[in-house]
Amino acid sequence: MIIGTNLGIPLSTTHCKVGATVAVGMCESGGMKNTGKGVNWRLMAKVGSMWVLTLVFASVIASSMFAVLTAAFHPMTMPLNCGLISNKLAAAHFTTLANSASDMEDLFAELDSNSDDLLTTEELAARCPPLDMLSNGEDLTVEVYGRRRRAAEDMDLDDFLAYTCMSSDKLDHMENKKCEPLCQTGYAPDGALKCKLDSENEANDGGFVLRTQYEGFTTCVQRAHACETR
Repeated sequence: MIIGTNLGIPLSTTHCKVGATVAVGMCESGGMKNTGKGVNWRLMAKVGSMWVLTLVFASVIASSMFAVLTAAFHPMTMPLNCGLISNKLAAAHFTTLANSASDMEDLFAELDSNSDDLLTTEELAARCPPLDMLSNGEDLTVEVYGRRRRAAEDMDLDDFLAYTCMSSDKLDHMENKKCEPLCQTGYAPDGALKCKLDSENEANDGGFVLRTQYEGFTTCVQRAHACETR
């Protein structure tokens, strides 16, 4: 223990005492074949299992206390919402502002050709312009809009509404949600709409402020798909 302390090695006096007691018992038993006479291995098994369970119990208690104290003393860990999505879309050009959640539900039913309440990549691609690709050129099924889907190859109604910015009036900065509004024919969104914390966090008087802002999507840009020019 003295040597280990000088070397900075973390040692437990309890472990050392138990190990020394077992070692003495093994020496007094008269050989390796008779260690059962000098050491109560059943009791030693309980001691060893308690050493392992101590780590489990300590981690559970520590994480629980951390969660309670974090919630009590750090209320700003709650999600912060950005402004109304409708206001953001109203400031953009060539968006389908007339569309509502019910309109998107009708579009979902129209695209769901096999009526299984799921949209596959092929069904999303059947629309003109197709909806199977994101504005950045990636496959839509690679990204997750709204809640996590059961499979990466399909999209249910909740996912579709989240994807088209129709599932909620606002986005928040913690759940990393994003959406892409539908644009008018011949136009496409210039990016995905995301809610982020504003990097400018200093007020005019030098104080600290915490605020959110929308990033990514700003407007619909002219980008006609080949199917629209036929």
